[in-house]
Amino acid sequence: MNHLIRKARPTDYHAILDIWEASVRATHHFLSEADIIYFRPLIRDEYLDLVDLFVITDPEETILGFTGIAANKIEMLFVDPQVMAKGLGKALLLFAVNEQHANSVDVNEQNERAVAFYKHMGFVITGRSEKDGLGKPYPLLHMSFGNQRKVILGLAVSLDGLIEGPNGEYDWCFTDQDYGLKDFFDRVDAVFIGRLTYDLVKSMPDAGGMPKLKQYVFSNTLESLDDESILISGNIEAEVKNILRQPGKDIWLYGGASLTSSLMQLGLVHELWLSVHPILLGKGKPLFQGLSERIKLDLLDSHTYETGLVSLRYSINR
Repeated sequence: MNHLIRKARPTDYHAILDIWEASVRATHHFLSEADIIYFRPLIRDEYLDLVDLFVITDPEETILGFTGIAANKIEMLFVDPQVMAKGLGKALLLFAVNEQHANSVDVNEQNERAVAFYKHMGFVITGRSEKDGLGKPYPLLHMSFGNQRKVILGLAVSLDGLIEGPNGEYDWCFTDQDYGLKDFFDRVDAVFIGRLTYDLVKSMPDAGGMPKLKQYVFSNTLESLDDESILISGNIEAEVKNILRQPGKDIWLYGGASLTSSLMQLGLVHELWLSVHPILLGKGKPLFQGLSERIKLDLLDSHTYETGLVSLRYSINR
């Protein structure tokens, strides 16, 4: 279903108040009935006029949620409980961040669902107040969106620096245990891949076991994709920088080698997570190609497994 975000009108206030109350009753279980009765007229008569107010509607103009922004701060964001967990809150937040340049929000600490939502979207806790803005005993977490997402190159590599054998084979990669993959996948919510890797993954049963992530496919030859992946072409530097400004977790750079080389040279790779396998392939495709200068690395973590695989995580020092 397509949704529209537009500027709120005074005639929308009744619907907005109803959504606020329904949402608060569904999520703010720490509030008393007296609190809800106290806040409702304040919101109606004062707060709504103090913010830039936007609503999200369905094609029939039914209001499903709203957000209020002032001085680059999200002062309110509520969705009708009947349509929660359908992407409307995310759409409002992305609009607030990307279109209205909002970068901070205060969240009731007891509203664990909201805290988790903002964390998932890339906000971090920067402070805490014991009471809310009216002096009531409801602690607030001050959260900000300023830490840009990172692109993490995460791959298996042979000891001689190859990512596949001479015939494109991957049979040398260990699959007997997790090797840190679960923790890594918890950290990312999107993946960058080139056309050849996209075709390879599509041809594999169950997508090769890859988790369901938002997938960006980089290609200057493809004109469209037949799935939910997003096609990136043209000025990839501008496109990637725009993606990094959007709320979200970090992004996995999975390959291939040409895309990796391009993003490395553009300075758009921030970390390396390499699973170094105890094997010399001799021939095959090297991980790094076309680099024109030295790139210094800072070791963040290392782990040696009993199988001989060594996990190495570096930040790129530019």
